[in-house]
Amino acid sequence: MDYQTIAYSTVGPVAVITLNRPEVRNAQNELLKEELDAALHRADAEEAIRVIILKGAGSNFSAGHDMKQFPKDPTAFGAADPRKWFEGDTEKFRQFVYKVLRLFLNVHYTKKPTIAQVHGHVIAGGWVLASMCDLIIASDDTTIADPVVRMGSAGVEAIVEPWDVGPRRAKELLWTGDSISADEAWRLGMVNRVVPAAKLDEETMRLAQKIALSPPGTVQATKRSINHALDLMGWRASHEFHTELWVANNLSDEHKRLHAERESMGLREFIRRRDQPFQKR
Repeated sequence: MDYQTIAYSTVGPVAVITLNRPEVRNAQNELLKEELDAALHRADAEEAIRVIILKGAGSNFSAGHDMKQFPKDPTAFGAADPRKWFEGDTEKFRQFVYKVLRLFLNVHYTKKPTIAQVHGHVIAGGWVLASMCDLIIASDDTTIADPVVRMGSAGVEAIVEPWDVGPRRAKELLWTGDSISADEAWRLGMVNRVVPAAKLDEETMRLAQKIALSPPGTVQATKRSINHALDLMGWRASHEFHTELWVANNLSDEHKRLHAERESMGLREFIRRRDQPFQKR
């Protein structure tokens, strides 16, 4: 199968799926999410594959959503101005947001074990994507942040921070948008291992091959059991509740005002002005 935004390869029993938009720091547009979903289903269906690695091409894992190509067809939402597609048909907007949520959740519920191999910037939706994987290996140059609250949006569609770092630390990270280093992420339990950048590929593949030695049916049953325990603790319900709040927040006057500012000055300048006050504190 030909892909436009990802690459798919195999190394013995390991499938490697690479986010392949390095020119935009692997920002996730709608096509990338759809191709990633197809690649995950492909790896799940291939009997010889036992472990899946998810990585990013270039110098970053992922900068999150591609704000310039999301969604693919803004005019389909009925807004008078395509740049304000989220102000169109509210139910269409909700359906689109839940589509994005389902694509994230599909990573979590993939039958086979997944390892996120992260490096460089892992921002907002980039962290959500990595967090949906079973294990995370980070290079020592990794920086993680979710500054979306600064944009008048309640995080991204799936709020993973409370599950990754606990409620108090999650509130601090989301309300400030502060970034954390790979070592801090390891201390908080957000990643399994931190390795030198030069050895990231090698160490991630080593772990994947080691997991592949275990009986695959038993590994998959264990994953299903642990995921079920998370669901009993409210993991999936928490994402669905947050997504409803996210939809409402994005239709608020506050978000619309900030969105209008972003449109008037351009994304790059808006982010510069958004982040500047926080850097002084």
